[in-house]
Amino acid sequence: MNTCSTLLFDLDGTLLDSREGVIDAVYYTIEEHCPGLFTRGEITDRFGEALEEFLRAVEAKINEQQVQKPELPDQFKVSHWDRTAYCKDYFTYMKRHNQQVQLFPFVREGMEALKKRGFQLAVVTNKQRELALQNLEIAAILHLMDTVVTLDDVVLGKPSPEPIQKAMAILGTVPEATLMIGDSRYDLLSARAAGVRSVLLEWYGADQRIQEEPHYRFQTFQMLVDELLLASVQGKGE
Repeated sequence: MNTCSTLLFDLDGTLLDSREGVIDAVYYTIEEHCPGLFTRGEITDRFGEALEEFLRAVEAKINEQQVQKPELPDQFKVSHWDRTAYCKDYFTYMKRHNQQVQLFPFVREGMEALKKRGFQLAVVTNKQRELALQNLEIAAILHLMDTVVTLDDVVLGKPSPEPIQKAMAILGTVPEATLMIGDSRYDLLSARAAGVRSVLLEWYGADQRIQEEPHYRFQTFQMLVDELLLASVQGKGE
């Protein structure tokens, strides 16, 4: 870790204790539009996925069910599916609940310590820009970020390497000096594709659904920060 000078953080489930809120937003909204299409467990398994990828999964599942069960009600048919209406309802739900999210313990203090030590800090998220910036402002950590890359800033979200590559380009850094910190398989896959090392923050305990292996694992933010600060001192020979 002592060669890392740039830290890229996922937002939901990594800095913010917002996992259940995001899952609720996706599940309740899809239930309104296509009742029974996904279980809540299936939505949980997809946590961290870019919205466009989820919408494609919805349409693929509707197509599959339409072929297998042509007698299904109209709401399960592609001709009835309205992704624009779904997105509108999803954003409405998220905006209504977006101000209720909170930082995980020690995140603000840890980010301040990392910033003081000279690390470049950025958020790389599959969340939309308006929602992400609102979260960061409410949490009072937006001013600590050197840049914020959201789903609105790229063509493809994570697990594509594009969001990480965009952040590195903005910050003028290279993969060898960059660390991606997240809580989902999408963060790990994006990091691998971009050629950067990855950290899995296991706030919710070890997740057996994540098959990808990160370079490092930590159970709390303080453990991560302590290790980064120690590595920074060792790297500078202090």
